[in-house]
Amino acid sequence: MWCNAIHDNHDHDVVGQPLCVQCYDYLGHVLFSWWAPELWRRFTIAVRRVLRSELRRRGDDPEAVAVSFVKVVELQARAIPHYHTVIRLDATPTERGEAVAAPQTSITATELAALAQIAAGQVRLTVADAGGGSRALRFGEQIDTQPLTAELTTAATDTTDAASAAARRVAGYLAKYVTKSVGEFGLSFSRISPQAVEVLDVCPHVRAILTTLVSLAASGARYAPMLAWLHTLGYRGHITTKSRRFSVTLAALRARREAWRAEHADHIPAGLLIGGPTTCRWYPPTVPTPTTCCRWGPNGRLRGWGMCASPIIIWPSRRRCGLASIGAWRVTPTAKT
Repeated sequence: MWCNAIHDNHDHDVVGQPLCVQCYDYLGHVLFSWWAPELWRRFTIAVRRVLRSELRRRGDDPEAVAVSFVKVVELQARAIPHYHTVIRLDATPTERGEAVAAPQTSITATELAALAQIAAGQVRLTVADAGGGSRALRFGEQIDTQPLTAELTTAATDTTDAASAAARRVAGYLAKYVTKSVGEFGLSFSRISPQAVEVLDVCPHVRAILTTLVSLAASGARYAPMLAWLHTLGYRGHITTKSRRFSVTLAALRARREAWRAEHADHIPAGLLIGGPTTCRWYPPTVPTPTTCCRWGPNGRLRGWGMCASPIIIWPSRRRCGLASIGAWRVTPTAKT
């Protein structure tokens, strides 16, 4: 079953809605959203194992190459989590604080993208459902991987230009998706009471997801915590995560933001002083400015879910990088236990 119509912005009420509500697997949808963080964790393990296996096959030293990554979660129009990630190969550091260096390996960015495809296809997770049976979760067939550097090297005149172009491409790629929020589905950033599900001003598809979450939470203690994640439609992971050595740490960014606010306290209007929350327009000028308004607590933490552009400065430059868009979902019923 599919739709051949081309929809524009005036058809936002139908985009992302099931073609057959009775046929749509809402239980599978909810289970995938709930367990998506575990699928991602298993993917990071799988991609390292696949890489090490390929390095051994080529006679390269697996201990000399490290995998770095950053990932962003996008909730698609159908309200299912979709991972966008940048994966990079670095030389394994010999001591803490050592600068990131290019790895000594024959694996290219194109080959790294292919290895990410293989790793994503290997990820499996069997979970319990509400009926006493189990479901096998995995990523679907819509897994798109592509090298990050091949296109850039032909357009750039030298290494510096290529590094700058790569950094801008990665930052733009991630910011495009991290600025999306659950507000697009008619939800707030505060937790939702199960009793409020029936009166929320949301589309039937979102209401059906919320109703399934409440029903599954009532089925037993295993899924009872789902009630605390109704406002994110059952996704309980971070909107963005990265490996420590991919770029500057978030702790360093928070420290710089707090220091900037302390230095400019005299210029901040009343009500936005350091003791209370501040808005994004007082973000330090050395950090990429978010594209939508949000609020930051006094400790530099974001209040709300998924509103701001990613506060990550990315410098993939000379490394072997690949973009991986891991989307869709596949839920396979298994025999009841």
